[in-house]
Amino acid sequence: MAAIIFAMLGAAWLWERLHQLRPGVKPTGSVQQDQIKAEHQEVEVVADAYWKFLRRHTLGMVRPCIDQGGIDLRILGITFIHLGAPTIQEDANSHTISWPIQRGLLVAYPGGWFSFQLQSSPNTKLQMRLEGFRPSLPVPLYYLLEQQLHRCIGQAFIRSLASSR
Repeated sequence: MAAIIFAMLGAAWLWERLHQLRPGVKPTGSVQQDQIKAEHQEVEVVADAYWKFLRRHTLGMVRPCIDQGGIDLRILGITFIHLGAPTIQEDANSHTISWPIQRGLLVAYPGGWFSFQLQSSPNTKLQMRLEGFRPSLPVPLYYLLEQQLHRCIGQAFIRSLASSR
């Protein structure tokens, strides 16, 4: 069993190194949004709820490790995405928290953002956005696996906060 785990770790490390050398990886992204209950007004609280939701709904396989330098998303101790320190933007009707995508097993090149935006006029609307992400997976594999997983989890999270209509 230990040999299998070490082989997987070695393959993950090699995969990351090889794909950092791939030229021409095009950025991609996705957006999920819906109205949510009015009590979810602070974007930082919503973001914190998302990280807990992610861990719970992946049965603990995905472990967000949060510190002041950002967030490591880990599986079996391997960082598959590292998000840098967040920035917060606020204006009269919206609040946004964004993390820059910096590195990890699934990141071909640094760049892009993962963000939450709360818009409060006239109803509270949550938007989750992944933009400018350059995946290390080949494009067809990314669209079949990683992007679908991101959309599924994002939509389930927003539904969990959605208001009853």
